[in-house]
Amino acid sequence: MNFTGVAGTGLHRIYRLIRRDFLRKAIALFFAVLIYFYIDSQLNSETRNIAGVPVELELPPRLVAVDSSIPEVTVRIRGDARRLANLRPYDLRARIRIPAESYLPGMPLTLELHPGQFRTPPGITITEVLEPRTLTLQLEPRRTVKLPIRPRFDSLSNLATDYAVEKVSFVPAEVQVSGPASTIKLYSAVYTEPIPLDQQVTESFEYPVNLDYPPGITGSPKRVTAQITIRRSMVTRTFPEIPVQVLAVPGTSSRLWSRLLPEARVRITVAGPLEKINALRTTDLHPYVELPTGGKPGDYPVPVGCYLRPGSGVEVRTIEPDKLTIQLREEE
Repeated sequence: MNFTGVAGTGLHRIYRLIRRDFLRKAIALFFAVLIYFYIDSQLNSETRNIAGVPVELELPPRLVAVDSSIPEVTVRIRGDARRLANLRPYDLRARIRIPAESYLPGMPLTLELHPGQFRTPPGITITEVLEPRTLTLQLEPRRTVKLPIRPRFDSLSNLATDYAVEKVSFVPAEVQVSGPASTIKLYSAVYTEPIPLDQQVTESFEYPVNLDYPPGITGSPKRVTAQITIRRSMVTRTFPEIPVQVLAVPGTSSRLWSRLLPEARVRITVAGPLEKINALRTTDLHPYVELPTGGKPGDYPVPVGCYLRPGSGVEVRTIEPDKLTIQLREEE
């Protein structure tokens, strides 16, 4: 028996069967597959609510929303359970364009939300926008200005004793900010994020620092260079009623005697580091006047000086009064 001939005849019959009305058979197969996948998707589909879906707004350049946060809504979706398992709210985000002509000064804009505004991955359908169904937007004209920069420190008390921040400058000195006109007018400067200070800071330094733009305001640049000048802080202290000494100098006649008019006491103000000033005592100050040289009997105005131990780290700022009258008389 010729099996080869039988097999060939069978394949030929199958081939003829496939070719007969091929187009109708292909269409029927296509719809059969389509129905299969539809039934499979229905059997494996789920419905669930997804919260936190962002709604991105495309505003005209001249307008800005007073509330700069991105609105979020809750939607109801339906789709294959396997696809829903890996779905994120951002995957469903809406992007809505706001036409310029919809803005009316002083009036809020109400925006109706519907499923067609949201993007969906294949196999996922948004069936309903649940909450909120409408967005109320407060729009304002955009204002752009330049503002100076102001420093903010973590704590000035962290500096070593007797040291202080004398001056802070920035490069650049100003920043350009943009935002709602009503918000921009509330601010006169942009502050930095806290600049760190500690006990080791005793010299001036530069520090790159980020800017802390207020909510609802954008600006450029995001980071600037702060130039901080550190100085040793000086404090003052006043010592009242300190007696003045009279010093004789070479050339003063020994036949003359002297006295101060009136009884001489002065008020001395000194300046220096806090720790030095606190350690200073009245006995450390020695105000004095010098006798006029080669003088004749009479009354003479003389300047008042003050002696301080060298290396004390303190300087005399003022002496009040700064002149006294000394009276010279011949001895009898």
